[in-house]
Amino acid sequence: MRLLYPEFLWLLIPLALFAWLRFNEEKKSILPLHPKIVLDSKIKPIVRLAPFIALAWMLVALSRPVIQEKSTQVAPSLKTLYLAIDASASMQGVDRKPNRYIFAKEAIKKLVESDKSHKFALLAFTTNALIISPPTQDSALIRAALDSFNREFILTHGTSLKSLLEMVAKMSGKNKELVIFSDGGDSEDVGELIKIAKDNNIHIYGVACATKEGSKIPVDRGWLKDESGRLVVSVLNPQLEILSLKTGGVLIDENTPAKIAQAIVENVEAVRLKKDNEEVRYKELFWIPLLLGMFFFLLGTISIRTFKQKILNTPI
Repeated sequence: MRLLYPEFLWLLIPLALFAWLRFNEEKKSILPLHPKIVLDSKIKPIVRLAPFIALAWMLVALSRPVIQEKSTQVAPSLKTLYLAIDASASMQGVDRKPNRYIFAKEAIKKLVESDKSHKFALLAFTTNALIISPPTQDSALIRAALDSFNREFILTHGTSLKSLLEMVAKMSGKNKELVIFSDGGDSEDVGELIKIAKDNNIHIYGVACATKEGSKIPVDRGWLKDESGRLVVSVLNPQLEILSLKTGGVLIDENTPAKIAQAIVENVEAVRLKKDNEEVRYKELFWIPLLLGMFFFLLGTISIRTFKQKILNTPI
């Protein structure tokens, strides 16, 4: 036998102290001469202590005594995989063909077509994050939502992983698995990002949509330049790999959408399928101390004299 909530038993200490003080106080008190009170003073100590004993047994019931039965294996339930695509300006880099953004879109399409063991929620993020599609198992709906999303209508061009994590943290689910398709985004406080993810049980799988060599960023009139007129070369930000490893995931770095989808399945779905969820079953025993508590409660509130007279119809 074991107690699932033994912390309730600490309340027995102040209860026992209060019962002892109350019992000693009654013993020391001078007995008045009124006949009714004289009669009441003859009640046995066990009856006087009955309310305290009843509370003690109820505290034992609250501590939930159980007997652990044999564990059983339960098949894993269908979970939601959150897919977040970076829609910032740097995703126009061409080190992934034809460019980073289209590369990420194709990888997502391959994933939802091949993975039938998850529901998918589709998110897009730049400086802010937004939901493109709520959780669904309909792969056609995910593909349609992805194709209808036009990143040109987004006014912000930076990348904030913090805003993405804060949005995912608000979504339902105890443990969340997040796949981020990005070039790593702007440099942020990685420690803060890791804390947000861990505090909200978010496991991150980063998909490298850029290379370490990097790429120039095409714009309407040539290539993106900084304020001094030099060409901007966007490379894979290593913070994506750090964030993935520190939250229990991995960084997936493959050169084709099909390999990306396969790697995600191997690192997310296959691992879960190999491990059945173990469910521990208990035989509940709380009803035993609960019944004892009810017995002592009745003993303390209904006198033997009243019990014989009203319930058993026995003359006094």
